[in-house]
Amino acid sequence: ELEIAKARKENNTKVVQALKDVRAAQIAFEQAHGEYSANVQELREFVRTGEMPVVRAIGQKPDTLSEEEAIELGIIVRDTFTVAVLDTLFLNYANATDERVFKFDLDRFGISPGSGKPFIMRKGRVNAGGRDMPVFLVKDPQPFPGSDTLMVGSLDRPSTSGTWSE
Repeated sequence: ELEIAKARKENNTKVVQALKDVRAAQIAFEQAHGEYSANVQELREFVRTGEMPVVRAIGQKPDTLSEEEAIELGIIVRDTFTVAVLDTLFLNYANATDERVFKFDLDRFGISPGSGKPFIMRKGRVNAGGRDMPVFLVKDPQPFPGSDTLMVGSLDRPSTSGTWSE
C-alpha cells in the first residue's frame, strides 16, 4: 500500500510537470496564432522552431498620466520583439535548475511520463463575457490506477488552470 502510494505520487508529480510544460507552450502558441493547438506534433514543432512576442517597457509612467498619454509624450516606450519559444520557456536558467521535476526533453514533449502515450489535446472557442475566446484541454491519456485524471485547461470556459493544487 505504501509502495503504491509512493509510486502514484512520483507518477503524478512527473505528469503535472509535463502538463505545465504543455500549458506554457499552449499559452505562447495562442499569443502567436490567436488560438490554441489540438495537435501534439504541431505544438512540439512550435516549441522547436517558433517565436513568441515579448513587450519590453522602457521608462516609468507618472501617476498623473495614463499609459497612452505617457507613450504619446515619449516618457515611456513599449517595444515588441520576438524570442525563441524553446530558449525562452524551456532552456533558460530558471528552467534548467532544480525547479523542474525532470530535465526538459523536446522529444518527450507532449508525452505522458506515466504511460508514455501522447496527451489528449482538444481546442475550441467559447463565449465569455460577450467575447469569443479560445480554449484548450490537455489530459493524461492513462492515469495512474486509483488516481483522478490530471488535466489542464477547460473546453467550457477560458482557463489555464490544472486539476492539481498549485
